[in-house]
Amino acid sequence: MVTKLALNTAYIIIGAIAWTAARWAYTYPFQWAEYVPGINLVYLPHGMSMVLVVLFGLSGGIGISIATALTGWAVIQANPELGWLQTLVAGSAAVITRYIILGPFRSLEILLTRLNGRALLTLALASSVISSAGHVLAWYWFDSEVTDLAMRFFNMSVGNFFGALIFLYVLKYVNSLIKGFLSHGN
Repeated sequence: MVTKLALNTAYIIIGAIAWTAARWAYTYPFQWAEYVPGINLVYLPHGMSMVLVVLFGLSGGIGISIATALTGWAVIQANPELGWLQTLVAGSAAVITRYIILGPFRSLEILLTRLNGRALLTLALASSVISSAGHVLAWYWFDSEVTDLAMRFFNMSVGNFFGALIFLYVLKYVNSLIKGFLSHGN
């Protein structure tokens, strides 16, 4: 029998690997959409963050933060306060949004039935604002050389919104395919 600790550990590892893969796979094909490093007009890794947290809850958020620390180690070394705060924001923004919009994690099956169009749009919008605000506040507090914070916030919010919306709708579509497959099998 799998213990809850082993399951949550697996979710953390899956979350870290999936987020890292999404970030690396996204980096080169979408450089054209980059405003400044890390701020894109469509940021698909944020969408992966939302999917991981919808599926795995807090464990998904921890995996995202670990992956952010590993892939952004240069930022942590150059400016530890900024790097660690942005690492924390990357995982916690999605978790906070998930709990505010969808409530506490009870059952994945029940949770997935709540993912209607309104919930997906609300998740994408709220997560983009929370994540962008957290990152911009980190820059404001710990990087005195950063300028155009309002523009960074706007561009990051737009990129996070579209990234989250795309991935959340893909999750909803895959969920409907699985439900259809299982209902035809019985």
